[in-house]
Amino acid sequence: GAAQFGASVYYQSFSDFIYLSPTGDEEDELPVFEYLQDDVNFFGFEADLVVPVVENDDYTMTVDLRASYVDADLDGPGELPRVPPVSLLAALESEFDAFTVRSEVQWFGEQNDVAEFEAPTDDFAFVNLFLSWRPLADNQNVVVQLAGENLFDTTGRRHSSFTKEFLPLTGRNIKASVRFSF
Repeated sequence: GAAQFGASVYYQSFSDFIYLSPTGDEEDELPVFEYLQDDVNFFGFEADLVVPVVENDDYTMTVDLRASYVDADLDGPGELPRVPPVSLLAALESEFDAFTVRSEVQWFGEQNDVAEFEAPTDDFAFVNLFLSWRPLADNQNVVVQLAGENLFDTTGRRHSSFTKEFLPLTGRNIKASVRFSF
């Protein structure tokens, strides 16, 4: 039918996987890291589903759902650092004439499986809204867009970031852009 579904599941096993781990020491008020090696097994999945809700000559509405998850098991003691938590996205997109409106909620789960000297990360959700206009009827590659990201100014931190403790993700962000593609 008109629905689109994609999924991938993976398992990867690495011998002597090299990763950067904090030592707990500081130098010049900055954390000190060291490279370590150990065997690591990764398991994860990514999935997406796009379902048309309304389709006619003048108007189209679709639901877009996405999910991703990864688990990493370190053979040695402790946990592998900076493993991202589960994330989900749900979006509703409407197209009519030369306009597209997309609203989405993007959620990132908490991460409590942390390495030594690594802090847990709280869950957070961003609400985003995009309005796109294709001003040239015979050239769909020119798009004028107004985007509102993290509209509720939620504090979020990416668990995989080395600087998550010092620098949260961008707060509310409103931007206008023109995109040309060829």
